[in-house]
Amino acid sequence: MKHTLFVALILFATCTPIFAQDGATGTWQAVDVPSGSPWTFELKADGRKLTGTARQATGVAVEISDGKINESTIVFKTTRCPDPCETIITFTGTLKGDEIKFTRYVQLRGGSVRIGNGLFGAAPSSARQFTVKRVTETAAGGAAAPATAATATLAAAPAASPATVAADTQVQKLTLTVGSVNKQEKYILAKDAYDKEFRIYYSPETRITTLGPTGTTRTVAAILQSNAGADIFKKGQDLSVIWEPQGSQSVALKVTILE
Repeated sequence: MKHTLFVALILFATCTPIFAQDGATGTWQAVDVPSGSPWTFELKADGRKLTGTARQATGVAVEISDGKINESTIVFKTTRCPDPCETIITFTGTLKGDEIKFTRYVQLRGGSVRIGNGLFGAAPSSARQFTVKRVTETAAGGAAAPATAATATLAAAPAASPATVAADTQVQKLTLTVGSVNKQEKYILAKDAYDKEFRIYYSPETRITTLGPTGTTRTVAAILQSNAGADIFKKGQDLSVIWEPQGSQSVALKVTILE
């Protein structure tokens, strides 16, 4: 009897870390972060190996690298390009049930500049610590809110609010004409054809698409890295804007220059 109990205890002790490691598999979201909510992580644990992606809002998912998990400790990296990849971010997390507490460490190489406070940002104001919660599936199969998260507001949102967006509209597309640009607070003041004024905030991860024979799509961060004095928006430009409400403000996801 004692021998049987001893073997059972060994099996339990051996399996416990495996259960903890497998618990990292799934979709995780952070919503109470400085810029670009939500931050979404798709993780898959295979023994002590961790693979997956990281994404800000509805942006492009970035593959993680060097992913490892040891019991409740999770470590992985992302690289942020423009070419060459000069920003390396190491995420170290502690898994506890349906929650992971992360710390971000940003390493800059070459002549890269500390800009941006989003998921891949390196500015001093970017989040160094944040918490993600497991996303559960609804009966219809769609992603639901993080398991225990309450409705969150942006921690670093400017005090001023943009024009009201319809409560039932998560993303709006409008054609607007730029009146002015507030570079310090990072918003565009623009009007539509009926003279209604909109204040649209943009982040370093906002994608700018230029129409024309050689139309290109770049982020604000990439444009500023190549030319710190670049005028991304100019008075009188016609813009097509896709944005997303975030707490008390709306942050641009994509701005297409129609001019």
